[in-house]
Amino acid sequence: MLAFPTIGTALSSLRRRYALLSFILLSFMLLSSMVACGGDDSSSEWAASGGQGGQGGNANSGAAGGMGGAPGSPSKPWLPLGANLEAHSSYSSEIIFVDGFKRSRSWIPRNYPFDDSWDSGVSIPLDEQGYPLQIPYQPAGGGAPQVVTTMMYDELGGSYPAGTYTLLFEGSGTVAVSGAGVDQQLQNGGSYPIEVTPTQADSAIFLHILASDPADHIRNIRFVMPGHLETYQTQPFYPPFIARLSEMSVVRFTQTQQTNGGDYPCDNDATPWDANCVKTWQSRAKQDDQTQASVRGVALEYLIDIANQARTDAWLCLPHGADDDYIEQFARLVSERLDPGLRAYLELSNELWNFNGDYPQFDWAGANGAALGLDEDPNIARMKFVTMRSVQMFAIFEQELAPERMVKIMPGFIAIPWMNDQQLSYLADSSINPLGIQVDALAIGAYFGGAVANRALASGLAETISADEILQQAAVSITEQVPVFGEPGALDDSLLDLIAQNRAVADSFGVGLVAYEGGQHILETHGWDNNVVLGQRVIEANRHPGMYDVYNTLLDVWYGQSAGGLFVHYSLSRRPSIEWGCFGSLEHTEQPLEQAHKFRALVDYKQQLGR
Repeated sequence: MLAFPTIGTALSSLRRRYALLSFILLSFMLLSSMVACGGDDSSSEWAASGGQGGQGGNANSGAAGGMGGAPGSPSKPWLPLGANLEAHSSYSSEIIFVDGFKRSRSWIPRNYPFDDSWDSGVSIPLDEQGYPLQIPYQPAGGGAPQVVTTMMYDELGGSYPAGTYTLLFEGSGTVAVSGAGVDQQLQNGGSYPIEVTPTQADSAIFLHILASDPADHIRNIRFVMPGHLETYQTQPFYPPFIARLSEMSVVRFTQTQQTNGGDYPCDNDATPWDANCVKTWQSRAKQDDQTQASVRGVALEYLIDIANQARTDAWLCLPHGADDDYIEQFARLVSERLDPGLRAYLELSNELWNFNGDYPQFDWAGANGAALGLDEDPNIARMKFVTMRSVQMFAIFEQELAPERMVKIMPGFIAIPWMNDQQLSYLADSSINPLGIQVDALAIGAYFGGAVANRALASGLAETISADEILQQAAVSITEQVPVFGEPGALDDSLLDLIAQNRAVADSFGVGLVAYEGGQHILETHGWDNNVVLGQRVIEANRHPGMYDVYNTLLDVWYGQSAGGLFVHYSLSRRPSIEWGCFGSLEHTEQPLEQAHKFRALVDYKQQLGR
């Protein structure tokens, strides 16, 4: 193992600086990586497109370079570049499905006749797919009769197709549609044209079930975009979404699977923070659910089909708390459904190091490590459990999926390479890894500019700093040490330094280094209380044409220091927000390229290297 500071000192210690590699050296390393991974004429297609090796030459471990490109897709540039998808929701600017009802919210119970209230909180009995069994529903304890409402395409500022949609449903009752120029009531199941005129001020579409016969309840609702009525069942994905995603080599589904947060419920009495939280295959999201925007995320079948259609490798995260049967069924479905020319990147949960209270997987891992007595130090116990449960998961996958179709990920934290070193070292501990399972890559985040907005606020510059200054300060953090926010005199390592340190860890274990997320992270961290003027300047900085060049610097540094390891941007499409940042490479699925400087930089970088 390499010598690193402990967790207590790692975040604030000064580390040696690295000189920025020239583009000539970058190109040389990428070319060398290709040659090394390509092998001789007998090498496999997997080796030619990314390679395996390392960890003492073990065939199941990944080489430092490569891990990108889609086997069976020789027309794609080799450069391994991917994108994270956003959580699927009614308000996501990432339009995945041509059936708009798949992005609808779970039903909102409401008093009827409608009053000033919104969500009454009444629990209305639902069928297995999530449709109410009777409307109006009379609560057992009395009170107002209940109907249900849901929403689609809200908060999008009109950035979705206008025209004649088709509403289809089964059952007897009354369905009402309003918003975006619509005001219709429809009786009983059938097919109905709905003329939609979204505007910036009137984007949301509301659907209400006002009456539903318990003997033939309203169900199987669809809201199909113009031009897709004949094909929505066999071609469910929005073509511009697939076209944009097809520019990538890998798609990561963490948010789409609802991996983060405590909303995905356990199937026992535990909470998602508890060691004994259990999630079963039977309760997963399914294709015929009322919505694909629930707390359980999008059905795995759809996610695999997205990867197949876009010709991208699929990065899949197993939810924390998933039992062994869940993992086995998950692995079998991936084996059977994912195109044989594509690979599955496999990761246990997401950011298991993240102690933010919104990440229950951190507490879950720690509680399990403690319960198993893995170490007296709770941090060490947690890290050991992360390695233990990861290799248990990989062992199950190895029973269903051929080695060349898997990339096994060890989750890491870029700011604490010592932790990453420790987790990889536990692979040699037979009490943690009795089967000797090997991993292919260490995954870290690769963000820049994270302290710029908070520093401007603390310095009294929130309302005077310009977009140009924000962009320049963010760019500096890629290659130079910058002051630590809230710690006078202290300096933060540059992104370049941190990548180099983690590359050294990965090299010492013979595994690849990949970025599970990355990109700009310019954001004031006070959420709803963010300064409005500063937040608008951050949006302007993200829209600045200069962001194109900054992203080129980011990619130069990443591919130079990681020797060509996969970089997965966060995220593909997302609306800019004063409160929650500007993480999308696109602001919406069909944003013109001349306005999408981050997305254009990512795509152009691949093309310019001619791979």
